[in-house]
Amino acid sequence: MRHVTKGVFERTLVALPPRAEQTRIANQLDTLLTRIQSCNDRFDAIPALLKRFRQAVLEAALNGAFSENAVEGGAPRACISSIASVGTGSTPLRSNAQFFASTGTPWITSSATSEAIIQRASEFVTAAAISAHRLKIYPKGTLLVAMYGEGKTRGQVAELGIDATINQACTAIRVDNAKALTAFVKLALQANYLNMRELAEGGNQPNLNLSKVKEFEIPLPPLDVQTKIVRRVEALFALADRIEARANAARNQAQCLSPLVLAKAFRGELVQQDPQDEPASVLLQRLAATKPAKAKASRGRPRTKTQELFATPEVVKPDATGLSDGMWAAPDVVDEHAVTALLVAVLKAWGGPMLQMQARLAAVLCLQPRQMAAALPAKQAAQWQRLVGPAADPLPTQVARLQPATDSAWRKALLGMRARGDLVEEGSGPQATWALGIGAGQIKTAGWPEGRAGWVVAYLRAHGAEAILPLLETSTVEFVHARAA
Repeated sequence: MRHVTKGVFERTLVALPPRAEQTRIANQLDTLLTRIQSCNDRFDAIPALLKRFRQAVLEAALNGAFSENAVEGGAPRACISSIASVGTGSTPLRSNAQFFASTGTPWITSSATSEAIIQRASEFVTAAAISAHRLKIYPKGTLLVAMYGEGKTRGQVAELGIDATINQACTAIRVDNAKALTAFVKLALQANYLNMRELAEGGNQPNLNLSKVKEFEIPLPPLDVQTKIVRRVEALFALADRIEARANAARNQAQCLSPLVLAKAFRGELVQQDPQDEPASVLLQRLAATKPAKAKASRGRPRTKTQELFATPEVVKPDATGLSDGMWAAPDVVDEHAVTALLVAVLKAWGGPMLQMQARLAAVLCLQPRQMAAALPAKQAAQWQRLVGPAADPLPTQVARLQPATDSAWRKALLGMRARGDLVEEGSGPQATWALGIGAGQIKTAGWPEGRAGWVVAYLRAHGAEAILPLLETSTVEFVHARAA
């Protein structure tokens, strides 16, 4: 922390609830923060969905979906020049200080076409500039099409909400309302944004030109049909705008939830307090009074921290003799209930608290038996494949593998076990452990979960995680070392 000395930081008092309550708080935080993240992910997807919705509305409108008397084969088509006058503008010499001013006639460039209706200008030209460059002042209601510009600008359509002049990067379209509605022509051009862009020509920066805009064709139904289409599209767009506004408001609220939940947790308001919990002060006193056991001298090389982390109980090798082929074959679809049974079987086979990294490693080897087969010596791999069945056979290199870190069944299984109290979590970081809760004994694990778990746990105990991890796929190793999902 900035401007805080080490001594001051170490003397800072923090709330320390009983250890059992800490576990309940951590479990509840995991559950709530996962839900909040899922909620935020869904909100993030809404703008793209609404964009697709608006484009679909435009396409449906031009295809006659909103017309009761749609003509077979579509409405007749007309080029822009047959229903409107088309022009452009220019850029006055910037070297002439008398051409631009802080006030005057608005001068619009193609960058302004990102707005549906242009209500203001960032630059203004003087009467001298209009006269010298013969700039035309286009009235309110004129449509502008960007002929060139950076990124997505080319092909954009906007409507002037003010009288203004334009530069040479814009085409001005003044619709003859005796032939077509300005609003309908605007919708037709917006729906054909990509088609308009494809007409551009040039080298490094393809551009449209006045001729291509004049010759561009759009559907042109009768005026009464145009009116109905415009009303229907505007109603649907208004609905999309309301949805977007509500979604943005809800998203802003959701983004405030994480700090609120954390604040509630550290105030002791997130979970119920249990008077039977041992106070943290008593635990600290007991730990302080306990003398650390003197370590035995080692004759070999000292154990590394990683080796100590993956220290395992005595090996109990399962006896697979006499088991029939495919005895440990799993269902075609392994859902959250099957994953729950598998994780319970792994923790049962371990026989006590198990490092979360080891538990994830054992679980993923059971759920992805091909990777277990790849880590085994040839004879054991053949026996494993015989018992598990085709699911343990190697896949062709071009076939995609499961990404365990994003497997929804795994996440749902963990959330369910935490919510029911079937999974007891202790500690944090690399030394965090999992153990079975009281109710986990009711979960049925007979069959393939127990068979696979017994084999994998025995092999993990005998050889350690360090011997297995280098043989696995990168995504699996990342999953094993990741924070619990």
